[in-house]
Amino acid sequence: KYGGFDDSVSGNTGNPYAGGTNVLWQGTDGDANNYFLVSDAAKFLDSISDIFARVVEETGSIAGGAISTQRLTVGQAGAVFQARFNPVANFWSGKLLKYPLSLDSAGTSLVIGSTENWEAGRVLSTDAAVDNGASRNIIIGSPIGTQATVQPTPFKWANLAQAHKDALNKTPYSSPATTDILGINRLSYLRGDRTDEIKPSTPNALFRPRDTLLGDIINSGLVYMGKPSTTIASSSYNTFFNANKTRRPVIFVNANDGMLHAFYDTDGKEAFAYIPGFVAGALNQIPDQDYAHFSINDSTPAVAEAYVGSQWRSVLVSGVGAGGQGLYALDVTNPETFTSSNVLWEFTDRDSPAMGNVIGTPKILKMRTTNAGVTAAYKYYAVVASGANNYKADGYASTTGNPSIFIIDLERKPGDFPTEAPWTEGTNFWRIELPQTSTAIAKGLVGFTTVENFQTGATDALYAGDLQGNVWKLDFTLKGTASLTTNASTNLTAFNFKVGTSNKFFVAQDSAGTPQPIMGEPIITNAFFDSKLVSFGTGKYLEVADTSVPSGNNTFYSILDKSTAVSGRSVLQAGSVSSAGAMTVPAFVYGTPPSSGASTLKLGWYVDLNSSIGERQISDITGAFGQLFFGSLFPTQGACGEGGGRFYAVNALTGNGVSELSQVGILAAPLILEVGNTALTNSDTSGQRTATRKIAVITQGSKGLRVAATGGGGLSYTQQVGLLSWRQLNNYQESKNN
Repeated sequence: KYGGFDDSVSGNTGNPYAGGTNVLWQGTDGDANNYFLVSDAAKFLDSISDIFARVVEETGSIAGGAISTQRLTVGQAGAVFQARFNPVANFWSGKLLKYPLSLDSAGTSLVIGSTENWEAGRVLSTDAAVDNGASRNIIIGSPIGTQATVQPTPFKWANLAQAHKDALNKTPYSSPATTDILGINRLSYLRGDRTDEIKPSTPNALFRPRDTLLGDIINSGLVYMGKPSTTIASSSYNTFFNANKTRRPVIFVNANDGMLHAFYDTDGKEAFAYIPGFVAGALNQIPDQDYAHFSINDSTPAVAEAYVGSQWRSVLVSGVGAGGQGLYALDVTNPETFTSSNVLWEFTDRDSPAMGNVIGTPKILKMRTTNAGVTAAYKYYAVVASGANNYKADGYASTTGNPSIFIIDLERKPGDFPTEAPWTEGTNFWRIELPQTSTAIAKGLVGFTTVENFQTGATDALYAGDLQGNVWKLDFTLKGTASLTTNASTNLTAFNFKVGTSNKFFVAQDSAGTPQPIMGEPIITNAFFDSKLVSFGTGKYLEVADTSVPSGNNTFYSILDKSTAVSGRSVLQAGSVSSAGAMTVPAFVYGTPPSSGASTLKLGWYVDLNSSIGERQISDITGAFGQLFFGSLFPTQGACGEGGGRFYAVNALTGNGVSELSQVGILAAPLILEVGNTALTNSDTSGQRTATRKIAVITQGSKGLRVAATGGGGLSYTQQVGLLSWRQLNNYQESKNN
């Protein structure tokens, strides 16, 4: 993740870097010395140069890639997708590549093809050259603050709202702000018309040159959407599934040309693009010859099926990262026919000042609306962490700076008159505010994860870790969303897991008692007797200071949730990582240790990461077959100090496992898939047998893709299957008749 800027771009106020200062984390005026304070473009670029250098060196995105299948067998076609970017000559263009996946001749090891099937940036440029981009399907959202009165439109001059035209007619970087008549030229440039680009034949042209039309992709992960989910059971959903099971698969990605792009899996062609209306104020800078790179649409989208407006749909929800304080929701059921009517809504800090820069990935959740004990009713919501910087003095600042969990009604679209009012807290969105203990360190919440009920698919619990090291658990098993109120603090009281005076599940601190920031999403795995393990790493990579080796340790934790607050690392078993990369945790017994005296009873385990090189864990963790797969980050290690990391594969319960140094630079989240056929033993007399599965791991990072040495087919896991237990019924006939 990389630095951001003041979201006054959303208000079309001219220079996007102009704005107030952060009263909670004050820096020297004009010096963008952290993610949360940016007020001058030139100094901002100087400040983040150290961060960009570590990725620019390799020109690879550290965003998550995507795979087309979760299982690959001999003869089956698969693919892996990765985003990259090119900053050379101030192009700041993006690449999205599709590589073939296959198994070796033995059918046991994964092979990534050396030549891509296609690269979306080249495909897009070739297609747009036919008609200067006129036929591209690009939609733009409503101007910020006008969603209830102005509808989204095609991104064509004749269709644009006046506010969008005014924004495109603003002269970039002018102070005081001035206007010109180049808006239509800028729009044509953004659509793909290259007439006004500087070329050898036109050295005095208006706008900067590009090598391809696709904007750079740095922090936005890729999302693959094929046929709808097969995990939802209902007659109405079956009808929806059958109607859409043959739709053309697409890959979604946000790019810093301001657009969400949908590219077809088959050939890399663009199905449609969407520009969130609240980032439109920054579009005028992209064509400028003095363009200085900044984030405009740079966060990972989420896609899932949801029942919205009395029908099933495939829904996409996404923030824009450092590009603005807000998020948007789209109906992407059929990307081939996407129009402005498929825009569900946008939500920004104008609708709630508690909304910050959404850096993490939202979730689309089914939640119970009624309390336990009455007939269950359910509804789908967009749930999102408020992110960072919600206390930026931009005219729409949070009064507390505390992070919030937003629960937004997917089907309540402001502007659908006469039945729908504008965004109103307590009516069509709600917040659960998480109090913070310090004003000396950054406040913020990036990621969270949920546990769904096995039978209903509704959310039972939500776990989140914030930038001050607090781990929160929210419990939705007894109360439904109808119990949410307009008071965000009261909502925490109602839904918070708490024991006694504690309102936090855990507080991450190093051995010296220093809070450890949590940036990644926790992962929840099954332990035993229906209990859960909460696993997460600490560390962040948001500020310029994060590019050096910080003081203090970062740690990876795995903690048993026994419905009690966990007091600290003293009740956990400490482990270590050897110089060869083996992770080892001494044997212990899960249980609550006594208040005094030595004991093997522990509530989980932890391993401190290598503090001498600033190792931290910030990316997503993948869980499969009782194992945890994750990457760590080193900010400075490498031949040129470009940074790197380590890939880990460890047992969630014991903490024992293996690791290897990254061969692909700074790591994104690993991609996991099952390879080959499952090996089954013969059933014994009780009906029991075992299944052995092989797992392949693709590490992805700033230097490309690589099958991990520990996971190219060498990781095997055995499970007991078949009849797990039995008992003899001597009175079977009597039981049957009764």
